[in-house]
Amino acid sequence: MVSRIFFAGGSNNRRWLSSDGVMPLRQEASVHADDRSRFLQPPSIAAVCAGIAAGVLSTLAQLALWWLFTDSLPGILFRDARLAAAIVMGPEVLPPAHGFDAAVMAVATIVHFALSIAYGLALWPLIATLRMRAALVVGAAFGLALFMLNMYGFTIVFPWFEVARDGITAAAHVAFGVSAAGVFKLLSARRADRSARPAR
Repeated sequence: MVSRIFFAGGSNNRRWLSSDGVMPLRQEASVHADDRSRFLQPPSIAAVCAGIAAGVLSTLAQLALWWLFTDSLPGILFRDARLAAAIVMGPEVLPPAHGFDAAVMAVATIVHFALSIAYGLALWPLIATLRMRAALVVGAAFGLALFMLNMYGFTIVFPWFEVARDGITAAAHVAFGVSAAGVFKLLSARRADRSARPAR
């Protein structure tokens, strides 16, 4: 049975005794602090930034593909915004409602970037040790896997996304994966370069 005996001497010197010896309370607290701060380490921050950047770049790619291969803009953009917003706001915002709605666009943007960050964090462990070219290949495969998950798995819970199951959506997902991988590797390389510089 472990017995803890606290004695005075200031918060910096306070210790507890156990059968294993003496451990400073500050050391015990630092273990929990390390667990809480693990998410804030540079690689995870790079993954968050990569997810956000990829969310922007993949949207631009999708807009370009819609402009090149359809004549549905801006209606198809508003449609997809309603599909995303319906996750939070419910199916009453779905088409045939059409046109721009500021509340729908705001919620859709939040959903889009929340998922982008989550996907960026999921991609990070897969590419952290890879070179850029290999990371881009893995990113493309990751994006295609996301398309399958979102358009064939996600639709079990949110069936209204079936209407967006097409080649342009697949290409946008691949663009997301490639962009996220590329941005993550660039940010990681920049941090490595800074770490390698001698201190002045």
